[in-house]
Amino acid sequence: EHYNTAQRVKETLQRYKELQDIIAILGMDELSEEDKLVVSRARRVQRFLS
Repeated sequence: EHYNTAQRVKETLQRYKELQDIIAILGMDELSEEDKLVVSRARRVQRFLS
């Protein structure tokens, strides 16, 4: 279970990294609802880990 959770977190952070260029160019409003959720989750994880 912990391994699966760690994998999902890793995937979420990787997807967020991929979306950062799009966010910088077009802004958050241009993302799909799913991508906005990924960004929100990734930012929460980053705050938690820092």
